Amino acid sequence: MPQLSLSIDEETFRKIENGAMRSNITVSRYVLNALNEHFTKKWPESFIDSFGSISDGSFKEPGDMSFDMDIQRERL
Repeated sequence: MPQLSLSIDEETFRKIENGAMRSNITVSRYVLNALNEHFTKKWPESFIDSFGSISDGSFKEPGDMSFDMDIQRERL
């Protein structure tokens, strides 16, 4: 497995160490998990909770639209 060396300030390192200890994993695993989570595309946890939360009349599902309304695109 490739290795990475980086320089960080003491306060950040303490936070990483504390998080790793609380999770009962190594610092390397803790940082790897954090990086993997950062690079994984996902909806925020609060997204599902917001479904249906807007009840005013301005948010309506649009009807079917004609392709005639589409803009002309540049041919590649």
